[in-house]
Amino acid sequence: MDKKYCHLSVEERAVIMIERSKGSSLRLIARTLGRDASTVSREIRRGLPERVEGSDEAAVVGYNATTASVTYRERRRRCGRRCKLVEGTLL
Repeated sequence: MDKKYCHLSVEERAVIMIERSKGSSLRLIARTLGRDASTVSREIRRGLPERVEGSDEAAVVGYNATTASVTYRERRRRCGRRCKLVEGTLL
């Protein structure tokens, strides 16, 4: 098990967005990127924006690479240990 995890790049997210808009399967996209299908599946699930208002069923908008990149950076910013000292008070 010498595999190392490597985060998806902006280009890979763009490929996912383009291929999903064409209707390509998850496995085909994964093969194209050289990734596991589960990686692509999780990325698509995480990259879906909130449901659209205005309809009874609230249709889901498709995957957007820009939105996915923004949410990725936000998750990365929040990860890690919290500071114990904030503005002179201990937490």
